[in-house]
Amino acid sequence: MRIRQLVCIGILLVLSACGSGDGSDEPASAPLSKAQAQKALLTIDDFESDWKAEPVDDSAAGITITKGDESCNALANGPHDNAPTQVESSFSRADQASMNDTVESYDDSSQATKKWRARLKAARACHAFTLGGPDGSSVEVAVEPTEVSDLGDEAAAFHATGTVQGVTMNLDLITVRTGRNVVAITTLAFNDRPPRDKLEDKVNTMLDRLEGAA
Repeated sequence: MRIRQLVCIGILLVLSACGSGDGSDEPASAPLSKAQAQKALLTIDDFESDWKAEPVDDSAAGITITKGDESCNALANGPHDNAPTQVESSFSRADQASMNDTVESYDDSSQATKKWRARLKAARACHAFTLGGPDGSSVEVAVEPTEVSDLGDEAAAFHATGTVQGVTMNLDLITVRTGRNVVAITTLAFNDRPPRDKLEDKVNTMLDRLEGAA
């Protein structure tokens, strides 16, 4: 299974987690425009010199659930409630580490909260599953929630692990809802996990930019 496919799966996992905020902030009249949302994305200037920007890759389309609860389909194939505005960027390092970040924007905070929690309901029933690729490869994935700082209106983090050709795969997932918007970061690394504080720093960077874009 290609590295980029695993990152795509990680994004879908992270967008399926949520915290416990009540979404009671004042609604906005419309989602952010694509141009506004893109201002909140990470850029190559936010990374060390050994990272590079990558084109966004949707090559996970051929991946299917071969074992696991039916609810896991939402994690592997993504929800069917696409946000009115959704943008993302992607980065990689020579050792095959990768990071994706996304921004979703809805009509108002109530809609954002409703969609987010619907995904959580499905995600709660899925803790482990096996993914099969079109080339006949498979990866067993285990997912568990992890601690995360108090970010935005709602925040959650997950850690997912699997084994690829005898090497441990680590997916660290952070998602935050702030008003009508959702930001998420997914990092893929082999053997060594990135420090949690560095991931949260990047989330805070996105939240600061999102506030300016809005």
